[in-house]
Amino acid sequence: MKKIFIIMLLLLGLTLIVSCKNNEEDPKKEPDTGDVTPEEPDDSEDSDDSEDPDEPTEVYFKVTFYDANDKVLKTEEVLEKTHATAPKAPVKLGYIFMRWSKSFDVVESDLKVKALYYKIYVSYIANLNVDNIRGVEAIIENIPRTNPRITFNNIIEGGFRGADQIHYYDASNINSRNHYGFEIAVDHNGLVVDANTLVDLPENGFILSGHSSTANLLNNTVNIGDLVEYKKDQELANTYRDANNSELISLNIQIASLINKIDEAKQNYKALNYELINDKLNEAIAYYNILVSSFDKELLDEAKLNVLEIDFLLIETRPIQTNAVWHYPLNSGAYRERNLEEVKEVLDQYEHIGINRIYLNTNFNGRSAYKSEFLTQHLAAYNTYEGYKDYLEAFIGEAHKRNIKVYAWTNTLIAGDGSNNTFYSSRDWVLEGFNGEDNFNRMYFVDISNDEVQEFLNNVFQELATNYNLDGIEFDFIRYPNGNLHSLNGVIPETTTIKDGGYNEGFINKFSIANNYNGDLKKEIRTNVALREQWLNFKTELLTEFVKDLTTTIRNANDNIKITAAVMPSISTARNVYRQDWDTWIENGYLDGLEPMIYSGDTDYVVHKALGPMYQLVNNRAEITVGLFPEDGGAQVGVLAEQIAEILDYYPVGVSRFSSKTIFNHPYAKSAMVHIKRENTAQSNDIPELIFYAYISDLIEKTNNFYIHVIDAQALNTYLNTLDLNESLNYLNILNEINDLINNLDNEVVKLRLLQTNEHIKMLLQ
Repeated sequence: MKKIFIIMLLLLGLTLIVSCKNNEEDPKKEPDTGDVTPEEPDDSEDSDDSEDPDEPTEVYFKVTFYDANDKVLKTEEVLEKTHATAPKAPVKLGYIFMRWSKSFDVVESDLKVKALYYKIYVSYIANLNVDNIRGVEAIIENIPRTNPRITFNNIIEGGFRGADQIHYYDASNINSRNHYGFEIAVDHNGLVVDANTLVDLPENGFILSGHSSTANLLNNTVNIGDLVEYKKDQELANTYRDANNSELISLNIQIASLINKIDEAKQNYKALNYELINDKLNEAIAYYNILVSSFDKELLDEAKLNVLEIDFLLIETRPIQTNAVWHYPLNSGAYRERNLEEVKEVLDQYEHIGINRIYLNTNFNGRSAYKSEFLTQHLAAYNTYEGYKDYLEAFIGEAHKRNIKVYAWTNTLIAGDGSNNTFYSSRDWVLEGFNGEDNFNRMYFVDISNDEVQEFLNNVFQELATNYNLDGIEFDFIRYPNGNLHSLNGVIPETTTIKDGGYNEGFINKFSIANNYNGDLKKEIRTNVALREQWLNFKTELLTEFVKDLTTTIRNANDNIKITAAVMPSISTARNVYRQDWDTWIENGYLDGLEPMIYSGDTDYVVHKALGPMYQLVNNRAEITVGLFPEDGGAQVGVLAEQIAEILDYYPVGVSRFSSKTIFNHPYAKSAMVHIKRENTAQSNDIPELIFYAYISDLIEKTNNFYIHVIDAQALNTYLNTLDLNESLNYLNILNEINDLINNLDNEVVKLRLLQTNEHIKMLLQ
């Protein structure tokens, strides 16, 4: 204790000595006057207007207003914490002023404020002004009928269409057909006026309908504009085509069809850019009239582009809309993506046509398109992308600069596509079928009952979610191979008829343990229906549990990533054929979204028979982005526009085109698709502010430019134009007020459409 006391006294003494030293003045040091020279005393008389040193100094800030081209409109000096006064926003041709870029109600710093506009996508005209179009009668006569291009034999009149058969239907024998075939519609002149999965019967015309091989034959050999002669007594039909004249007939038919579609759109009060549509239509007619007199291939191409542009102009877009595409890396038309500049080039094209989400095929054939500790990098392994570690990082980074979201499109349970990947087969990781097969139509699946496979795939997805700034991850092929065991009743006499996967020894052992089963599964499953059901349920539950594990792994790595799955649209088909219980997956919150793959040229089937029931079942529990690929069923690109238009007429969902190859390999698709781009479109998983402003700007434009011309929407229009979008707004209150105004509209068609959108926006914001 004494030692501590002595030490404290010594420390105190040292402190006092240092303090005294510091306080001693240096006799050589001048007094410190700082950097200011002392002023001479002011001998002048005191003045009454001298400033009070305690009075605060007024502070002003400069607020500069700019137009859309960064030209200064006004500069104003504004007292701190007061407001600036905006100039009148200048008119910008083809655009409408939306708001100023920043709030200037309470100015506390220098501000640069820019006028924000949105492009005009809607315009009204009272009536279509359609130029005269020359007929096709003389052109038909110019088609030679000496040598048929192809002859269809053994045609069956009426009746049910079976496999590999071709049937003739007219008004006397028309029968229902499914959407698994292909048909042509022939009018009273013998001209093919439509060709698709299913077609309507023309007045006084007929349909030729094929299935399987005959469907392929019709699809591959007959075009719109061809001439068909049906010979009932010989049960055959001859087709004729002339290189130039048939093209002109096809163009005439398409123009006539477009005129009907435009009239129908106006009758249904669709808010479209009718001025531009009318101009494009008359351009196409002018091209056609010239071509009848003097055929020119380049002019024909211009006319075809006009026709396709009108198809896409007839789409009434929604303010909240995902416009997506499935993208094959380094393999999309002319875009090779071998370096950063080429990645930018393809993304510029996507931005140009309004794509705001890309499903990028990162995992395929059991390999990857990025640097991975677990997968073999199959693409871009030796390419360099300046400023980025690899292709995937470059693609994501550059896409985000263009406000495009990137989802990793993963072929989740595929071990090989078209060929055996020895990485998996050498480890006994490949799923085995009932009859010992290791592939299903040349698709090799992994065995998810295998603990090593589960650990491996969890590692793959953890790495992907951790190392890359992805917006989402999509599970594709998150299913078993298509099976028929559920449809086989009673005793199964022939094992070769069984199509079912999961007969690896380890898979069967897991089933046996889980169900306390000790028998010979492959033998007893042929006769025991209850065991069959138990086995199928086990497979479903195993896959559901695996989906849960993968989503948990991804969210633990990055909980900002959205998780979606490409699925079969019919829940009964998904559950029974593929054991893909996506309804349970969304109910349990494993998935944020679904991409139903509805690849058909039959628009009625796509929209009403496939999407409709699914939309009702999902009931806002998950985002829906509809996968479309009508070309797979033999349809033209114009049918894609038709399907998008009808989907958006009925449902607030997104759409995704399959695939990048289809878009970039078509001569006109890119140029036509630009017409569905909207500058202020938001996606359903965007932040509330973006969703709200996208909705309001869309509604203002449609009301200002169209609805007030066709219905009594003045009250709604007045309210919308009094909204100050620069203020802080209560979104839900405004939506409720808009809802009341919509309910007072005198047109039921418009009212229902606007109410549905309003309710959808409320749901997203809540």
